[in-house]
Amino acid sequence: MHFSELFDTLFRHYLLLITGRYPSSRTSLCSVHYGVAIFKFATLIRKSAMSQDRLIKLNCSKCKRTNYWSEKNKKLVERKIELKKWCNWCKKQLPHKEAKK
Repeated sequence: MHFSELFDTLFRHYLLLITGRYPSSRTSLCSVHYGVAIFKFATLIRKSAMSQDRLIKLNCSKCKRTNYWSEKNKKLVERKIELKKWCNWCKKQLPHKEAKK
């Protein structure tokens, strides 16, 4: 099953939950309701993907500002993560190190 088919199936089940009916096609709902539903569904997926216990923040090694948030599997990766990322304040690509929350 491709990602688009999986997404479509999950979205159809989500529409069944919020509208009480299973649409035969995407055009069966008016475009405004469909847009709101897909936005809420995408928000739900995004929230479930970013679990709080896996979340880490990355600070610039030069200016020490928090520029990025990322995920880390803390059971498999024990060391602190260091990634080369763009810093908006230093205007350079610098190493960003994992910091405490």
